[in-house]
Amino acid sequence: MDRSDKRKVIIKRCLHDPHRISIISALRAQRPSLYESSECPFCPGREFMTPRASLVLVRSGNELKFSNELSAGVISDWLVRVFPNKYPALINRPEVRPGERGTYSTYGYHEVLVECRAHDESTYLSDRVNVYYALLTLRERFRQIMMDEYIEYSIAIKNSGAGVGASVPHPHIQLFGLTFTPPEVVGEVGAFEEAVECPLCRLMGLRDLIVYSSNYFVLAAAPAPRTPFEMFLVPKRHELCFTNVSNEELEDLAEVLRLALIAVRSYLRVDYNLWLHSAPKGVSRYHWHIEILPATARWGGFEKGTGVYLTTTFPEDATSELRGFINELVS
Repeated sequence: MDRSDKRKVIIKRCLHDPHRISIISALRAQRPSLYESSECPFCPGREFMTPRASLVLVRSGNELKFSNELSAGVISDWLVRVFPNKYPALINRPEVRPGERGTYSTYGYHEVLVECRAHDESTYLSDRVNVYYALLTLRERFRQIMMDEYIEYSIAIKNSGAGVGASVPHPHIQLFGLTFTPPEVVGEVGAFEEAVECPLCRLMGLRDLIVYSSNYFVLAAAPAPRTPFEMFLVPKRHELCFTNVSNEELEDLAEVLRLALIAVRSYLRVDYNLWLHSAPKGVSRYHWHIEILPATARWGGFEKGTGVYLTTTFPEDATSELRGFINELVS
C-alpha cells in the first residue's frame, strides 16, 4: 500500500448518535465486481494476482502446517490462504497506530481468507473437511491478529452473493482487526454483563427454537429475527473466545456450519451474510457465537430508521422448516 493511501481512509463518529461509526475508505471504491469474470484472483494458479499471503495452510505428509509468503515465494499447494485485502477499509502501517489503546483509529487489519481451492460454494460445502480447514486457519489468524497490542477486537464476516456485498464468487471470509470494539458488540457485552443467566445458554434451552444439535454446538433460530430464518450457531461450552476452541470442537463446528449454509443455499435459495462474534480484550462475561442472516427480506425506512425489524415468519415456524430439511439431509 502506498503511503498516500493513509489519507484515503478516515474514521468518523456521528454527531448526534455516538454509537454510529463510519469508516470512509476511498480504496474500497476501486474494487471490481468479478462475478462475470473468468479470471478469479482467488483460484489456484493466480496467487500472483493477490498480495503475498500472511498465512497459508498446507499439507506436509500426513500433517497440516501453517506457513506464509512474507519471507519466501508463492506457495502454490495451499489448502487455505490469508492475505491483505487489496482494497482495504483499514491500514496496517505503524504511522497510523493510535496514541493509546482502545481509541478509534484507521489502523488495523483487513484480510481475505480464501476458504478452499474450489471456485464454487457448492463444491466447498460438499465436504466437511473443507470447512474445517477454513476454520482451523481462521482460528490461527485470529490468534495472531489479537496478539497486536493495538487491536481490541477482531471479527470474521462472510458475504455470499453479489446482492449482499460480495465482489468475488469464490468462497472467502473477510477478517478485520480493529483498535476499538464496534457498537453492536458493545451492546452485546452490556447484555451479557447485566444478565443473571447467559442469554445464549438460555437460548439453547428453548427447544422450540433448536434447529439442530451436535456434540458441541447448537444451531438455533433467532428469537427476534431481523430477517426470516435468521440463525445463531452457539457453542454448548460457555466460552468467551473463538480462539479457545479445540480441534475436536472445530471439526464439529465445521459440520454444523456446513449444514446451516446448505439449508440457506438449497432450501431457502438465497444469498447470506454471516459473522463471528468473539469477546473483546478485557471482557469477562461473553459467549462467542456465529450469526447467519439470510437475504430473505429487504429492510425499508422503518427498519433503518428505528432499529426495529418487521419480519413475516415466526421463529418457531422457521425452526420447524429448517429442522426438517437438515434432519432429512443428515439421515
